[in-house]
Amino acid sequence: MKQTRAFRRASLWAAAFVLTIAGAFVAAPSTAQDVELGKQIWLTKVNCRACHGWAAHGVQDDPQSPKAPNLRTSLLSPEEMATTILCGRPGTEMPYFSRFSYTDDRCYGLTAEALGKDIPPPGIAHLSKRAINSLIALIQSFQAQNEQPTFEECIQFWGEKATLCAALR
Repeated sequence: MKQTRAFRRASLWAAAFVLTIAGAFVAAPSTAQDVELGKQIWLTKVNCRACHGWAAHGVQDDPQSPKAPNLRTSLLSPEEMATTILCGRPGTEMPYFSRFSYTDDRCYGLTAEALGKDIPPPGIAHLSKRAINSLIALIQSFQAQNEQPTFEECIQFWGEKATLCAALR
């Protein structure tokens, strides 16, 4: 019984620590510039679209990539989104984007040693506070729209000549 309480107490402490770290990454209300920077990071720097889709709707752009959740319907708070971006998701293919993830217990109270084979893969880049906040701003802009992207949204995102949008008519 004492081990269970101690484990619970340690888990709560670790969760509070992670939320404190993640909370430092969540900025004030976003601007159009934040959303635009988030779009560029989403599409090029970390290629979120390969798994989550160009519109974060859970339909991957690369059929060879793992299927990821529809972020438009996600119930994660901005702090939880920051933690997921920083730490990935243990036991899944969601990568982490902080060079310090799992070097100590800042991510979910776990280390690489404790996770073993369940450690998430490292992302293709390490992200700054500004980059993480911009990704969160982009995700929130998607959440403010329909559950699935529309033709109009596609044209707004990609431009008038985007052939990808024809499938949404």
